Amino acid sequence: MNGRLFAPLLLGSALAVPVSARAQQDHPSHGSPGLREVSEAAARSRHHGFWLSAGLGAGGERFDANDGLGWSDSRTGGTGYVRLGATVSPSFLVGAEVQGWTRDYYWEGYHRTLSSLLAIGQWYPGGGASNFWVRGGLGWAHDDLQLYGDATSSSALGQDGTAFVLGLGFDLPMGSRISVTPQLDFNAQHYDSHQEQVLSLGLGITFH
Repeated sequence: MNGRLFAPLLLGSALAVPVSARAQQDHPSHGSPGLREVSEAAARSRHHGFWLSAGLGAGGERFDANDGLGWSDSRTGGTGYVRLGATVSPSFLVGAEVQGWTRDYYWEGYHRTLSSLLAIGQWYPGGGASNFWVRGGLGWAHDDLQLYGDATSSSALGQDGTAFVLGLGFDLPMGSRISVTPQLDFNAQHYDSHQEQVLSLGLGITFH
């Protein structure tokens, strides 16, 4: 081959290689868009690993003494909870929860505390990037009644039963791993002698 013809061809080939490679990188079909979307969705999810939530609130308690008179009027008391667990998937958490309701009945002469220890599941219907959740759980309940006598004596009456909780809430992000969580809860408890219900509104902090 003529040397004058070979030199321009070689130079043209050398220039064409990087231009072609850059065109392939800039082309929309280069790589796997599906894998990129999955990776971005995983990055947006706030739910992974272990989690912890705790808060305080107020709730109305009422009871049915199984005497045919129906449910009592609602009495407002303080509430609190602590729950922790693990992430099964970006949209579903499992864990354990301790929650309680308490009130002093000064004029009636007693103090009452309702507590629960529950196994719970928490579901985010909108997926891992969602902040709205619903929660349900089952477990053990305890009704503690402290009767006040004179200044030197008192007695305690307690019963064990079963508890059911249903709640909903919303995680308001305050950082990459911290949220402020308002929530509404309904707790139902069953004892041999009576039934209890507590409807409460609370505010907590959640560590994701």
